[in-house]
Amino acid sequence: MTTPTRPDSSKPETGITDDIWLGRRGIADHDAPEAGLAVERIAVPAPLDGQFGVDPKLTVPPALAGVLFPEDQGPDAHLYAVLDAGKIAGLQDRLEQSGLPHLCLLKGRTAEEMGDVAPWIVRLDAESSLLRNLCTRGPAPWQLWDDAPGILLRSGNDIATMQAHLRHFTRMRDEDGQWFFFRFWEPAVAAIYFADMATRPDLARLWFHPRTGLPIDMMAVITPDPTLSQALILRPRGLDQVPRDPATARLSRRDIARFAEDRRRSDAATLARELRAAFPDDLTMSDDALRTATETAMERLTAFGFRQRDRLFVMLAWELLFGPGFETIDPEGDLARIMRGPGDEADRFDRLQRRMEALG
Repeated sequence: MTTPTRPDSSKPETGITDDIWLGRRGIADHDAPEAGLAVERIAVPAPLDGQFGVDPKLTVPPALAGVLFPEDQGPDAHLYAVLDAGKIAGLQDRLEQSGLPHLCLLKGRTAEEMGDVAPWIVRLDAESSLLRNLCTRGPAPWQLWDDAPGILLRSGNDIATMQAHLRHFTRMRDEDGQWFFFRFWEPAVAAIYFADMATRPDLARLWFHPRTGLPIDMMAVITPDPTLSQALILRPRGLDQVPRDPATARLSRRDIARFAEDRRRSDAATLARELRAAFPDDLTMSDDALRTATETAMERLTAFGFRQRDRLFVMLAWELLFGPGFETIDPEGDLARIMRGPGDEADRFDRLQRRMEALG
C-alpha cells in the first residue's frame, strides 16, 4: 500500500509550523465601549494586481487608501508595517535596499540569531514599492498580499520609539506566569487578539498608548481571502483616561484557546487543499465536505497523539481514502493496536506505515 506524499509547491504555504497546533487565525465582533477601541471592518474586493501598463501605479487598494493615508492626517504621522521575516524571503536585505527606516523588534544576540525569521518594523511612505508589494496579489515572490506577512500601524512616533514600545510585547506571560513568544504581528493572531481588546480598555491602553511618546492612532489587520479579503481597522478612543495597569498585559486562557482553535481550522483547510491536489480523482466530495471531513479526521487522529503535520497528511489520506477509522481495514487488528498502544508518535507512525504497506 503506497504511502501518500504531500504535493510540491513552487510557493510554499506560509505561517504553518511543523506542529499543527501552534496558534492561528480568526476575528471577533464587539461594540466598543466609550473608552477603548473603535472597530471597523472594511471589505477589500480586490487587492492590487501587477498593474502592467498602468501609470501612475497605485500603492494601496482604493478601499484602503483613505484609511492608511487619510486627508486629515497630520504632517508628522507615519505609516508603519510590522513584518515577519519568516514569511518574506530575504526581508532584511530588501529593507536595507529599500532605503526605508527599519529596525528589528528583537535585539542583541537574539536578533543576530533570529534576524531572518524575526519581526521587523519599517516606516512606509505613500509611494514606496514595498507598500505596493504588500498590497499586490500574484504568483511572483514580491507579490505579498496572500502571504499575510504583517500588520500596519499609524503613529506620530519615530521608528525608535515604536520599536521600543512594541518589542515589549514580543514575549508575554500567560495567566500562570509562563512566557510565550507572542507573534502579535501575524494577521491571523492579531485579528483575534486586538478585536477582542475592544472591550478591554485597560489592555488597549497598554498597546495603543506607549509609556513614552505619542499614541498609535490606527492599526490595520488585513486578512487575505481568495474571494473577499477584509481589513480590521482599530482606532483608540478615550484611552488617556484609563488607568495604566501593566499587570493586565497577560495572555488569557481564552486567548490561547482561541488561537489554538483557529489554527486547527486554518490548518485543516490547508491540509484539505493539499489532499485535493494530491488525490484529485479519488476525492470527489465538494470542497466544503472535504474540509469538514478533514477537520473531523484531524480531531480523531490528534486524540491518539498524532500531531506532526507530515504524518497527519499521510494519516488523513488513509482516513479519507479507506473510510473513517482506516485501522478497521486490518483483519488482524494490528493497526488498531498500534493506534491505541504505547510508544511515541514517530515510532507508532513508522509501525503504522509498515503495516499499511504489508496490507498492500
